[in-house]
Amino acid sequence: MLVNGLASFMPFGMLPMAAITEAINLPAGLLSGTTTTSLDSFFAHFKPLPGGTLVDQDLARMPFANQAIAANATIAQPLVISMQMDCPAQPPLGMFLKLGIMEAIQFALTQHNSQGGTYHVATPSFIYFDCVMRTIRDVTSPNSSQPQQTWQIDFEKPLLTLGDAQQALNQLFQKVTNGSKILEPAWSGLQSSVGQAIGAGVGGVVPSASGSVVGSTIPSVGAAVNP
Repeated sequence: MLVNGLASFMPFGMLPMAAITEAINLPAGLLSGTTTTSLDSFFAHFKPLPGGTLVDQDLARMPFANQAIAANATIAQPLVISMQMDCPAQPPLGMFLKLGIMEAIQFALTQHNSQGGTYHVATPSFIYFDCVMRTIRDVTSPNSSQPQQTWQIDFEKPLLTLGDAQQALNQLFQKVTNGSKILEPAWSGLQSSVGQAIGAGVGGVVPSASGSVVGSTIPSVGAAVNP
C-alpha cells in the first residue's frame, strides 16, 4: 500500500499497489465488460520472503558500570521485510504488455519515493507501517523459462517515523501552551573558564602597559644617561 507521496490525492492518502500493477488490465476489462474479481488473473502476485524481522536488537558494545547493566543494554534496530513480486508474461500480448506495465511500475514507484512516500506492507503475521523502500531487484531462477519474472522488493521500517516526530513536537507545543518549564542546557566548564581568563588577562595587561611599565622604564633610561 502506497502512503502519501504519489497517493496524496487518494482518500486517507493511500493507494493499493494493485492500482499500478493492474493499471492496464482493469481499464481494459471495464471497457470490454469482462472484469473479474479473481486474483489469479492479476499481472503481479506478492508474498513475503523468509528473513523478515519482528524484533531486531543489537548489544551495546561500550564500557558499563557493571556486568548486569552490560548484559541488559540493547539497541533497537529497524525492522526489515522483503516481498516477492512474481509477474510472468501472460497472453494475449505477452511480453509487450509486460514491458509496458513494468515501465509504469518503475516510473510510479520512483516518483513516489522521490516525493517522500512510504509503504504499508501487510503480511500474514504482521503489518509493517510507514516503511521505506530500499531496492527492487531481479531474483529470477536461472532455470525459469521466462527472464525477469520474479522480483524482490526490500522494505525497512525506520525507528522514527513522521508520526513519532509529530507526536513529540505536539507534546513540546503543549508544554509551551500550558506554561510548563522547559529545561535548557546550561553552558559551563570550558566556555566560562575561557571567558574569565580573557577578562582577567585584558584587565591586567592593558593598565600595566599604559602606566607602570612604560612610565617607569623611560625615567630609568633618562636617569642612567644624566646622573
